[in-house]
Amino acid sequence: MGLLDFIKKLGGEDGPSEPPDFSSMSRDELDRQFTPSRWEKLQYSDRCECVRELERRFAREQGRPAKDIRFVPMEGGTFGGWSKADDCIYVNDTLVSDGCFTIKGHMTDPQPSAPFQIYDTVAHEGYHAYQSYALEHPEVHADKAQLEEWRLNSAEGFPKGVYEDNYYRYDTDQDRYRLQPLERDAFAYGNDRTREAFDRIEQQEGPLPGYEDYRDECELDSYDNALDSACREDPDTLRHMDSEMHDREESWAQGESRGLIGEDPAYYTGQQETPQEEAAVRENDRMSDSLYD
Repeated sequence: MGLLDFIKKLGGEDGPSEPPDFSSMSRDELDRQFTPSRWEKLQYSDRCECVRELERRFAREQGRPAKDIRFVPMEGGTFGGWSKADDCIYVNDTLVSDGCFTIKGHMTDPQPSAPFQIYDTVAHEGYHAYQSYALEHPEVHADKAQLEEWRLNSAEGFPKGVYEDNYYRYDTDQDRYRLQPLERDAFAYGNDRTREAFDRIEQQEGPLPGYEDYRDECELDSYDNALDSACREDPDTLRHMDSEMHDREESWAQGESRGLIGEDPAYYTGQQETPQEEAAVRENDRMSDSLYD
């Protein structure tokens, strides 16, 4: 095989194709890149750039700075996460490259809904970025009651030098994770924007492979299902969650007023630290716990 034949085999009869210019696409064209028939034709690097461009579009709509997206391996059925500490969005690398999850070191079968879930993840995690931005720039968010819910849900403290916050994590309480205000609203935004895009495309192109799977997965993981599940054990779950968050925040404030919060770094590390070392320990603890799924 000659060099020309080899080039043609790699890139088609006309040789290697130019990478898509996602930034010049209309929003409808960009959304269509996530339909399975188009997504499967994109190289991994092009998929990553497509995801980054989608984040830039959402950021522009929300009036906030666009965030860096980092593609990293994630264990279990994790789609992605937002880290305020790192100021970036994380996306599950194997979901982008192969449409799979990695569970205990082994890749699952490809997920038919992967392109739609990736789209949803960018919208969802980008909304967490917007929530963080709105808490620092409250003038951008008109609903002040909702903003106060986010503030309370994201409140944090350092009693005795140990990091605590009001965020309910999935691995400790799946129902409360889904019900808390930060996730309630990020899930709603991600689901709504994904459905808005692909309901429209499906009406124009016909059934999209994997899209029904995506809708079924959203229904299974819905707010209403989580509320029903939580209320079987505690019919007043939402009120109790709100009370717990207020109580924790009040306890942090009382401890701080008595000089208790962080007064004894040795309580956490087993040895006395300089102020700089203590700050580093606290920041590391906070960063490890500050990822919103």
